[in-house]
Amino acid sequence: MNKEAILFGRVIFAGLQMELQNGSVVDRYTVQSVLGQGGMATVFRVKHSILGTQHALKVLKPLRSTVFEDIIREGRLQARLDPEFIVPVNDVITIDGTPALLMPLVDGCSLREVLNSYRPTPSETAAILASIARGVAIAHAEGIIHRDLKPPNILLDVHKGAVRIRVADFGLGVSVDTHEDHRGFAGTPAYSSPEQLSGRASPHPAQDLWAIGVIAVECLTGQTPFRGESLEDFREAHEKHLPNLG
Repeated sequence: MNKEAILFGRVIFAGLQMELQNGSVVDRYTVQSVLGQGGMATVFRVKHSILGTQHALKVLKPLRSTVFEDIIREGRLQARLDPEFIVPVNDVITIDGTPALLMPLVDGCSLREVLNSYRPTPSETAAILASIARGVAIAHAEGIIHRDLKPPNILLDVHKGAVRIRVADFGLGVSVDTHEDHRGFAGTPAYSSPEQLSGRASPHPAQDLWAIGVIAVECLTGQTPFRGESLEDFREAHEKHLPNLG
């Protein structure tokens, strides 16, 4: 398995002969810091070397041989969407021949960071869910299913004192307009619908709506309705147990 090391803002992607650290120059952008990392990607804060504007740069980890196709597909899906409630993709740049997504820098935090220390009121939860639903509706109108809605992928963008909630990370998103077979599990088990967990169903808008419902429960109770350690745990929980609603 490829290994990644992060030390003092330095990120090494094994297998790509690529090393990014504070001060590294990528295309016209200078790396300033690591904004965050997940199982599939690392996001950097970068600054345009000429204009001085700040952006977010998402680089996929080389965990699969399809990394090139994956990032291009994600960029094309996200670039199709209205940016009002979606984090848009502005450009694709290459690092050692590997594409990376350039996006606006969201000046705020994720819903996960909020929920780690604060329980939204019912009215605040309703406002959060309404914004998420608007973003998801924009995607669904374009035939795009997100498939991985969860608090880390919901960003609170603070601009001039106002907060705008935006849906991010379409890395597992698919377009239902294609004739590809997208069956098989994809997503985060705690936020996945029963048919999504089964791996037998094709992507459907209802799967995103289920995830919004799970987020609602977590906002109001501080926990998700089903819990487990493995995919099988969640499948069994859905089949044999009632949801825990706090």
